[in-house]
Amino acid sequence: MRFLLQRNWHTAVRLTGQDLISEVTYCGTDQEVYACLVVDPQTFIVKGATWEKYRTPTEKGQKTMNLTQLVGMEAYLGCGPTLRRLLAPLQDSFAQETFAETVRGLTQAETFLLQKRGYSSQKAYEDDWKEFYAGSCRFYSNLDQVTKGWYEYLGYHERRGILFNRLRNLVLAENGSGSEQFYLLTGQLCDSFHEVSVKLVVAKDDLSVKKATSHFLRVPDPICGEGAELVKLIEGQKLLSMPKRKLAHLLRSSDNCVHLIDLVYEAVVALEHWQKKGSSA
Repeated sequence: MRFLLQRNWHTAVRLTGQDLISEVTYCGTDQEVYACLVVDPQTFIVKGATWEKYRTPTEKGQKTMNLTQLVGMEAYLGCGPTLRRLLAPLQDSFAQETFAETVRGLTQAETFLLQKRGYSSQKAYEDDWKEFYAGSCRFYSNLDQVTKGWYEYLGYHERRGILFNRLRNLVLAENGSGSEQFYLLTGQLCDSFHEVSVKLVVAKDDLSVKKATSHFLRVPDPICGEGAELVKLIEGQKLLSMPKRKLAHLLRSSDNCVHLIDLVYEAVVALEHWQKKGSSA
């Protein structure tokens, strides 16, 4: 086996004094960058934003930018179009992706900010999410079968310092010989609330998925874990250049786990990256 490419993300959200700080560090074969949002923990309005590049395909050496254009933006669900517009001058799609991850981290950290965010109780928070996310994933599409509430699953409702951690990793390797050569893609997500893994075997000749497996090690409810078998729906498919929306539909989006879909998509992106850049990545 020959390893070709690694991609690693770490998201951390911490509460320090009057600031809520969401940081995403990416370190991979291709580049190393850092994104940071400092927001008001009550309103999630951005107070400061930093973008740092340490190593990219075209640059080496640290470059730090204070993104004042993001100040005043609400870093919460639905801010995607605004974030893309404000970051467009950077002409860097990876910056947009990385800052979007900082917002996802803030959204997850809200679990431990109920009073600051104006929720009267844990139930009020859960009810709000049930309404907003209805039909969005396997958990919220099958609430009548869910056996545990969110905070019952967590086992606690208060947290200090680091409110949320997420690690995401993707590895691309090649194996086999002759006409039996194949790519092996493995992806793992491990965060404060979930743990999901995916493995794809992709034929090197026609880039079709020969085998797909997934395992859910930690999920909010057993109903979530049942989505692991749905990854087999992509076997026989050629996923390169497939839009994420189409891939999600193929994986039965609302009846599957969003984290599994994200991992499969990131695996496809990793393979596309290698196909374009090869050993010079």
